[in-house]
Amino acid sequence: MEKEKTYDIFISYRRKNSYETANLIAERLKYAGYRVFFDLESLRSGKFNEKLFSVIENCKDFLVVLPEGGLDHCSDPEDWVRLEVMHALKHKKNIIPIMLKNFNWPNPMPEGMEELSKYQAITATDHQYFDASMDKLRSYLRSRRGFFFKRYKKAVLVIALVIVILSGVFGFRYFNSWKEFERVSNKESILIASEIAKMHLAVINASDMTNEWDKFIVNLSIANKNDTAFLRKQLRDYINAKSNDVPKLLSHDLSEESSAVLSDHGVKTEEFVGFYKEICPAFDLEYNEFIERIKVYVNSPIISESMAKSIRLNYQGLFESAKGNYLGYLGLLTTLPKSVYNDDFYKLRSQFLLFRDIPINKTLKEYESDQEACLVAYSNIIQEIGLDVKKDEIMLEELKYKVQEKKEKIQDSIIARRVVNLNKKKGELDDLRLKLEKKLSDLEESYRRVLTKNSFTADEDQWTMWGKILRVSTVSRNVIKSRKEHKALDEINRKEAIRNGIDPKEISETRSAISVDEMFSELDKRLDLYIEFNKQKDPNVIAYGNAAKRYYKLLKRDDIEDEGILVIGIENNQIHPVLKAGDIVLERKGTPVFSFEDYAKLKDVSGPNVLKLLRFDAQGNKSIQTVTVPPTEIKVGFLDLRE
Repeated sequence: MEKEKTYDIFISYRRKNSYETANLIAERLKYAGYRVFFDLESLRSGKFNEKLFSVIENCKDFLVVLPEGGLDHCSDPEDWVRLEVMHALKHKKNIIPIMLKNFNWPNPMPEGMEELSKYQAITATDHQYFDASMDKLRSYLRSRRGFFFKRYKKAVLVIALVIVILSGVFGFRYFNSWKEFERVSNKESILIASEIAKMHLAVINASDMTNEWDKFIVNLSIANKNDTAFLRKQLRDYINAKSNDVPKLLSHDLSEESSAVLSDHGVKTEEFVGFYKEICPAFDLEYNEFIERIKVYVNSPIISESMAKSIRLNYQGLFESAKGNYLGYLGLLTTLPKSVYNDDFYKLRSQFLLFRDIPINKTLKEYESDQEACLVAYSNIIQEIGLDVKKDEIMLEELKYKVQEKKEKIQDSIIARRVVNLNKKKGELDDLRLKLEKKLSDLEESYRRVLTKNSFTADEDQWTMWGKILRVSTVSRNVIKSRKEHKALDEINRKEAIRNGIDPKEISETRSAISVDEMFSELDKRLDLYIEFNKQKDPNVIAYGNAAKRYYKLLKRDDIEDEGILVIGIENNQIHPVLKAGDIVLERKGTPVFSFEDYAKLKDVSGPNVLKLLRFDAQGNKSIQTVTVPPTEIKVGFLDLRE
């Protein structure tokens, strides 16, 4: 039995006023490669309707050509167009009405055919635009075109041969390029992993040394004077032995070959260079400073509580630094081929016992977020170390006052001896001062690293940039506060020396490795970058950015109290009755404001909404104004000026 022919598209039409167009559509679709069923209306008789219904059921697309009045006879249950459309609706075919000139949908529609008018239709009212209508029709079809293989057999074979050849050439080149990318990525990722392994070993060593330091402090507190020298020597020997266990981290250049291959595949080579040239030397320095700090402290005649605690804090800082570097490495791996997760990688990773809970299946953004958390933890540790330095300075103050009390009780007959003892004590204080200066220098070096880690680039989020600016401002404020405290302490020492007949020039003054001007210069640079990076998307950034710069300059000169929040814009750029971008709100309802949270809490305080503002004119001159804000629904945007 001959196999029954199958079709893609069924065309329903009326012979009157639509045959020619329907026939033309059928021919165009057949020529394009579709299998089209287009019968003559005269054949629709007897049992032939069963075949029509079978064809409709097997077709994907159903076209109904609608001339003027094309649905007028569809109220007749035996009308062929009605029967065909109803069958197509019943079997949920892709129905496309083709509306010819002067066709309009009847109102009401024939009963049961109401859904037909809701299908997406094609308008074919003018032969001049027939080709455009056919293009639109083909875009609505679900059927796929057939291929006239016999007709185009030779051309197809030639084209196929060319495609195969070109595919082979380009495929070979792409394959070779990708294999080279994988090779370079594997080599460089393992080199970095090797350096991370050294950092991990350094942290393990630092942990061991910290534990020995803790034991030393406990034993020293209960030992007699004859045993203290032995305990100090024992710890010194242990530190010296441990300090040689960790190989020096590499600091080499990325080869031109590796740089070219990585760049060709969109990888940022500066991440590799930065690791070798900046991160490795910085971590080496941190580790060596940790060891030197223990050596200095173990020889100190007085080991304060803050000194005892400082070593553990420094170890925690070293751990956060190494962890952050490891997270950065995992983030870098997300930009490389999956083949970097190979046997060599897993062997090295198995050594990272301290970081074994860090997963390797996160996204680059997630690793960057984890790195940020490490930086916050690191900054908190640095601040705590700074507080401990202050405690040591207070201890020295108390010691000096005790010396003064003893001096007043000494008889005139032993003044000469008292002066000798006082000079000796002065020497001891100077020794301690030198050690404190070393700690301050260490702290300031840590501050410099915080400055480096709080740099930002144009592609970072605007508010992340502002957060980094606030961190730098906190460091700058701490530097100002520290300088004032040291200056006051130096003045006390000078007066005390004069009172005891000692030349004040012989009293050592605290020296700082980093100046207030330098710190605020770093803050100023970041504000300039913040304005430059955001001025295209934030119309108010120039106004409030420059206001922030002027505010911090006043703070540096001690010309203003350290308070206030910054106005950065008005809702929908409306005109506020009082405030504008660049204003700094110092007080609300007579109460100083240090953060937006302070400002919001004062809303419910009784009384008029009186604000004390700091404003700058176009020339940068400041003015302090007290204004009353009338009731308004206009919202104002604020930014904090301190963490």
